[in-house]
Amino acid sequence: KKISILDKLIECSGVDKNYSVVAEYPNNLMIEVTNACNLKCSMCYHRKMKRRAGLMSKELFTKIIKEAKELNIKNVGLYTTGEAFLHPQIFDFIKIAKNKGIEYVYITTNGQALSRKEIQKIIDSGLDSIKFSIDAASKSVYEKIRTGGRWEKLMENIQLLRKARDAAKSGLRIFGSF
Repeated sequence: KKISILDKLIECSGVDKNYSVVAEYPNNLMIEVTNACNLKCSMCYHRKMKRRAGLMSKELFTKIIKEAKELNIKNVGLYTTGEAFLHPQIFDFIKIAKNKGIEYVYITTNGQALSRKEIQKIIDSGLDSIKFSIDAASKSVYEKIRTGGRWEKLMENIQLLRKARDAAKSGLRIFGSF
């Protein structure tokens, strides 16, 4: 008997074989709230992007979230090509998604656009998780590949966010990616 890759993955994962992995709609949606970025990273397509930098309107975002909820979307990521924290309404967007019943709202960030004020707003917004794109284990490598980024600022922002999360007893999950 031939076993499909999907069958093998289900078997290895320990997931109940009767669990459907086919959905009418995906349960995850990623929304590019801005394609503006504050860094020029060596590995990123953004440097070659031909589109003009722009910001999504609050009205369009609200419409997308309403439709996503109607389609039973459970998870919403607020980033793709740009740095979400450059959008002046990002904290409103997080609250809109959470208030409309989106279960899990997350962002990946380079961490450079944050300050103490924004860090507290992250906690207050209800964001479920944040992932910092680090891509290096040292200052010299980080600043070489993430042109315009400052290693010390990134490390300080991660530490400040963790302290604020812990003090607030928030469920915010903090990740780093390499």
